[in-house]
Amino acid sequence: MINAAIVGLGWWGKTIVESVQGSSKDIQFAAVATRTASDDAKAFCVAQKLQLTNFDAVLADPKINAIVLATPHSLHTKQTIAAAKAGKHVFCEKPMAVDGPGLRSVMESVKKAKEKNLALVDGFVWRWTHGNREAYKKIHEGAIGDIGWYTILRDYVKFMDSAPEEIRRLQAYVPHIFGTGFESDKHVALK
Repeated sequence: MINAAIVGLGWWGKTIVESVQGSSKDIQFAAVATRTASDDAKAFCVAQKLQLTNFDAVLADPKINAIVLATPHSLHTKQTIAAAKAGKHVFCEKPMAVDGPGLRSVMESVKKAKEKNLALVDGFVWRWTHGNREAYKKIHEGAIGDIGWYTILRDYVKFMDSAPEEIRRLQAYVPHIFGTGFESDKHVALK
């Protein structure tokens, strides 16, 4: 069983927890780290049977082996690096960094994490990737005729095949977070 901690308990953090809590035999959230222990956060933790704590405590907790970051972008670099140093798998909502120096620091952490067999994964939005932009351009230029609907398939099975077993198991239970290996975006092309 993967014991994860969610860091950040806004709307998206709650949504991530609710998507898996009590429905998976392979992953559960055991703790919430938040800067503010509001009444709302306390009530959510009671309802979901989670320990309400802080970031440093989840990093130090040997029972927590994965961290999910749903915090403000400005915190992602520091938190990703700290979690990797603490020996935790990390899923970080995009972006992992907001500037060049932060990105270089995260990339160094990725190298070190691989040496420890840890996964550092970001929640990347695919619609702005080069392949998708090229498809949009060709459609709008009329290069492939009149289109009313199209689907773009992405294959990142190779990444998941190289990920540690724990992270690959997550894929089956939270495909909307970790992906299914093949995903599609459906778009209506309007003329």
